[in-house]
Amino acid sequence: MNPRFLCFTALALLIGGRLQGQPVTYSPLNPEPGDSVTVKVPSVQCGGTSLEKAVTPPDSSSNGVIRLTILQTCFCIATPPQITFVEEIGPLAFGTYDILLGEEIPDELCPPPPPALLAIAVLTVSHNGGVVGLRPEPAHPVAGQPLSVGFDSFCPLVFKAPRIEPSGSETLIILDQDPESPQPAAACSTVPQYPIRFPFAGLSAGTYRLRVRMGASSAALQNVAESVFVVEPAGLRLRQDRFLVWAEWNAPGGIGPGAAQGVPLTAESGYFTFFSPTNVELIVKVLNGCAVNHRYWVFLAGLTNVAVTLHVEDRLTGQVATYVNPYGRPFPPVQDTSTFATCP
Repeated sequence: MNPRFLCFTALALLIGGRLQGQPVTYSPLNPEPGDSVTVKVPSVQCGGTSLEKAVTPPDSSSNGVIRLTILQTCFCIATPPQITFVEEIGPLAFGTYDILLGEEIPDELCPPPPPALLAIAVLTVSHNGGVVGLRPEPAHPVAGQPLSVGFDSFCPLVFKAPRIEPSGSETLIILDQDPESPQPAAACSTVPQYPIRFPFAGLSAGTYRLRVRMGASSAALQNVAESVFVVEPAGLRLRQDRFLVWAEWNAPGGIGPGAAQGVPLTAESGYFTFFSPTNVELIVKVLNGCAVNHRYWVFLAGLTNVAVTLHVEDRLTGQVATYVNPYGRPFPPVQDTSTFATCP
């Protein structure tokens, strides 16, 4: 049998197994600083697999990351049995960790699948062990999108309305317990069954730090948990969310400035409107040119002569490319086949 056919068979089985598997789980659910957690990762065994792990602790500007990579073998012509990896990770520092799961097939005979890092779980290491999964919902909000922020708790608690305070390059969202309000009569639980949620109509693009404070009295409130999240500009998410594309426009006479509104067309392309949802102004696509010159390609076409600044971010690497068109010049075609040397 053709080895390359076997490779595609393996890829189909692996991808199917990955999509059908259970999410990453961990215990204990409420670790405190210095604790370790046991992480379980269901996988598909295909001729032998292994799991690699890497841990980056939280710092002053971002959450920590627990990166898990399943190494799969290429050849697999029979339905493989399910296996589960069990790893101990720690000791862990105070803060919130994003648990990311990826998959690699380190076999030169096989065409590798597109890289995919999925946020499988959120792990909060808090001082009192009572805050689980401190996060926004949705996990990757965009500017102006309705969202909520909060966490799950083992005990019913009452919190004051959130406070929002500027703090340098980020914005604090402070969740203060209200110890002076009557607490619910429900009992504490062995699982985090009490959701604490605060809705927002929409936040501006930028970096936000969630800070939970608890205490026996208002004077005794202490910072017990923190999490950082980013509200991204409204735009297009292309190539399975790997690339984020957004744009701002401006025109004289008090018409602008404004944020372009993205509309997806396919997994790799979309268009933007400025003034009206029926008036297309820009078309963009991001192509996989890795087999040609080990680059991703950005192609743009403009149907406007207003000032435009368009950004393309590879969210896997953090690299951002910016394309600028001044007011009064017809937006020229762009065929950038060199900037994103970020394969695979």
